[in-house]
Amino acid sequence: MDENNFTRQLLTVEELSKKTHLPVSLFQLAIDCGCPKTGGKIRYRDFSNWLVDNYAALRAKAGLTELPEVDGLPESIAGFLSIGNSMLTIIDYMKSRTSSEGLKKISDNVAKKILKMMDEGERPE
Repeated sequence: MDENNFTRQLLTVEELSKKTHLPVSLFQLAIDCGCPKTGGKIRYRDFSNWLVDNYAALRAKAGLTELPEVDGLPESIAGFLSIGNSMLTIIDYMKSRTSSEGLKKISDNVAKKILKMMDEGERPE
């Protein structure tokens, strides 16, 4: 396996946190919500895939506000929006756990860009 491609490696939440610069608590919360693990370790790709389908559960357990439902939308649009919602969940989680005003401002800017891309992706051509 390519050592630079950590997405397929089974890692502890601490190792995954170091590789991704995301908080250990985010990965632990995902595991608590049902993210698949093997021997106490997880793969980043499994976390990412799980989050796309389960961001609402993680948001609820983390005390984050709900995002609009994607149920009932065409599959291609729902999938696109679910990916965006999973990214927003990571951003909102990090923003809710930091005291850094700089990180909060960066989080807001990134969230605005993601929301803009999601809005543009919804429009039929």
